Amino acid sequence: MAVSMPLTLALTFGAMYLLGIDIQQTSVATLIIALGLLVDDPVLAGDSIKRTMAEGYPNSVAAWLGPTKLATAIMYATVTNIVAYLSFLMVTGSTGNFLYSLPVVMTCALVASRLVSMTFLPFLAYYLLRPQKKAVKTIEEMREAGVYGWYARIARYSIEHRWMFFAGSLVFLVIGGIIFAQLKVAFFPEDVQYWSYIDVWLPNDVNLGATNDTALRVEEIVRKQAEKFSAEHPGKGQEPVLRYITSFVGGGGPRFWFSASPQLQQLNYAQVLVEVTD
Repeated sequence: MAVSMPLTLALTFGAMYLLGIDIQQTSVATLIIALGLLVDDPVLAGDSIKRTMAEGYPNSVAAWLGPTKLATAIMYATVTNIVAYLSFLMVTGSTGNFLYSLPVVMTCALVASRLVSMTFLPFLAYYLLRPQKKAVKTIEEMREAGVYGWYARIARYSIEHRWMFFAGSLVFLVIGGIIFAQLKVAFFPEDVQYWSYIDVWLPNDVNLGATNDTALRVEEIVRKQAEKFSAEHPGKGQEPVLRYITSFVGGGGPRFWFSASPQLQQLNYAQVLVEVTD
């Protein structure tokens, strides 16, 4: 099962390449989300093969029969997850463009996991797995003891009193809807920090002093323009438009924004960081 994971990711990366999807923030986050789902198919297929071997079937039969017995259930679980994430394709505008790779990569990963669990994993199981020496408990025996037995009793009771449980679930649904109606809805959190930065590049042979003098001149220009803007827009409030300005000379500053990569240390470079109030 562990060996099947890199193969699944390799198939996923191949599909991403064919579809023109890069490895970026959204696609990587999708793979992290999909990781738990990708494990399910190989685990179910592997457990079914081991149980079939324990029932006395030879490896050649168990490797085929085990995943086949669960093929329909695994297929519907895979399709359900794919359909759930494909709904993101209905989002329009810039948000839809940002999220486009999420459902596509998720679909590629789940399909790859399905293929691996029904082909590669049985192939490995045929050569690697051996029947367990100790007797495997039947489903009926497992339902009588331990956590599984406790769960089975609750499940049996809920089925026998299905209408009562159905009414209880409706109550929770209504409560959840009332609470959800009170929540503020925003797909992206509001950005309340208005940052920008200015890259200052000088010729390669300048010293650090010249870079520092140029950064100070840049700061002076920004301050003058901010004062000019505040004077031309008095209705914007009493607070100055420029909140602060600072420079990092000889290299970039710390990574203050996820998508802003700091420059390496070099004498001819300075980064001027600006935050405004509007």
